[in-house]
Amino acid sequence: MILENSNLERDPLLFYANLAASGLSFMSSVFMCYRTLKSSLKSSSLQLITYIFMADLFFSVSNLLSVLEIDGFYLCQAQAFMGQYFFLMSMLISSSVALLSYFTLRSLDNRFDSQRFVHKAVLVCGSYCFTCALL
Repeated sequence: MILENSNLERDPLLFYANLAASGLSFMSSVFMCYRTLKSSLKSSSLQLITYIFMADLFFSVSNLLSVLEIDGFYLCQAQAFMGQYFFLMSMLISSSVALLSYFTLRSLDNRFDSQRFVHKAVLVCGSYCFTCALL
């Protein structure tokens, strides 16, 4: 199935580089998700970083799907949706980690609820990414 890919015939170096990078990204994301989920997720920033690892995992799956040339309109649409959604999700959750750090440092009286922030950030980022990926 991979050998019948027209991208392989046009530019084999780019094809194999994409395949290697996507595979390496997938394996490292699986490893990091396993390591963070195995440990206790008490820290709010660690919870957000775990969401980043999961978004990167699914983004690398969409990149691996793009390497394969399988006929099918719906598979192509699913790969495009996954790529856009999880790339945006990774970027926005990374921004949420920065905001969490800022708000935690700014709250001197410890009234900042970091767990509530994590839940709101994931909900807002996920719905925004879903809307953008549909467009």
